[in-house]
Amino acid sequence: MPPLSIFMDAHISPAYTRPYRPTYIPRWLPKSTISDIKWWHRLLLADQSPRSLAPRPPTRDYGIWVDASTDMGIGLLWNTRWAFWCTNETWHGPSCDIGWLEAIAVELAIQLIYSKHITDADVLIWSDNQGVIASFKKGRCLNPLTNMSIRRSEELLQEACISLTFIYIESASNLTDPISRGILPSRLSHLSSPPSLPSEISTYFRDEGN
Repeated sequence: MPPLSIFMDAHISPAYTRPYRPTYIPRWLPKSTISDIKWWHRLLLADQSPRSLAPRPPTRDYGIWVDASTDMGIGLLWNTRWAFWCTNETWHGPSCDIGWLEAIAVELAIQLIYSKHITDADVLIWSDNQGVIASFKKGRCLNPLTNMSIRRSEELLQEACISLTFIYIESASNLTDPISRGILPSRLSHLSSPPSLPSEISTYFRDEGN
């Protein structure tokens, strides 16, 4: 679970802390903030298992690579098996940018890790987006839709006691760069049971995407 201080910091706008702004201007919470408050309220009321103080376990490398492209969609590799989700023409809009799409790629990798019943582990993920790597490490992002992706991911990671280690790789060396652009590798096998897209975002992808 990300620290509550991270949540608070994410919703304090620098504009509100400037000394020349009047103190008593009415302000309204955005829907994303209200949604986050409800999420935290639910978590704090739920019975929580004790957090382990054991050192982080050795990092496991399952050959997980992720990438996204604005033109085609999301590519993922798991031990040389690939998956591809093709976006449709409606995906790009407010808060739906390449950073959000790259975050969804990481979220799908986390769903896949969870579906493999991996627990009590630190798992390696290769990505070529430093902004998304930083957002998942911090547990927050200025983009509200990316925050939703991180939230969904955190729930799975917490339940399975999984931590993540990211390695940044340049796009030219990213093994999933061609896959994210729709160039599917004929020499590699298709992932037999790819994770399903979250229902909140499935409308942005083509049915034949995987």
